[in-house]
Amino acid sequence: MILRSYWRLCFVFLLVGVYVSSVIAQGMHRVYLPSVRTLAPPTPTPDPTFVLPLCEPKLPPSTTLRLTGLNIDREGTNWTFMGVIDNISTKDVHGLSLYIEYYDAQGTRITWENRFIPFDVVLSGEGAPFAVVHQVIPQAACVFIQPWYRGEIVLVGADVELVHSAIATIDTPVPGYRVLGQIRSNANVYQDELLVMAVLYAPSGKVVAVVQWDSDGNTLPPHGVLDFAIDIPYQGPYGGYRVFVDPADIT
Repeated sequence: MILRSYWRLCFVFLLVGVYVSSVIAQGMHRVYLPSVRTLAPPTPTPDPTFVLPLCEPKLPPSTTLRLTGLNIDREGTNWTFMGVIDNISTKDVHGLSLYIEYYDAQGTRITWENRFIPFDVVLSGEGAPFAVVHQVIPQAACVFIQPWYRGEIVLVGADVELVHSAIATIDTPVPGYRVLGQIRSNANVYQDELLVMAVLYAPSGKVVAVVQWDSDGNTLPPHGVLDFAIDIPYQGPYGGYRVFVDPADIT
């Protein structure tokens, strides 16, 4: 009787051991063997030698805008488009926008980007700089750049204007160039939200840097002046620079 009970007890322990082993195995499977559906697809490695083919920039029909200094810079999957839209008409324009389309190798559009130019108004004979950064897949094959504007307005004048500017080489805080200048107010009110942009050109004429400067609380008094300094972290040779001041209209 005692021997029979002993063998029954052993059999029960054996069944319990098999069940526990099965549960542990299932838990290990859930932890260490995830379903294929949970695995993220591999990220394609960008080809550092790939050059993005650029289609002919498109401008609005019968426009008097000109796209100058267009340059494309790439870091990984980030593409930066830099340039200046010049207003060569006799009227001031507003609502400028930059529209970029990206295509794959088969000519299918994969995504697009629409950005308004920082300046609300571009005076006659002046320009509007831009620097657009967009993350796209590396096999983008073609880009259309289409600046456009919505209507035209004629301004009485500009609230601010550039008095003078100069450029110098600097070593600190970051090696590159520093653009110094002064702007003057033509308004009868204080202004504390000023926008100045410096554009650096390579000897080839392409834009290599676009840097924005904000007044950051420095108030421009009525008919007064305000100094600015814009550091450009670019160490290559340059062929010229331009400074743009946001020309808000007088009401």
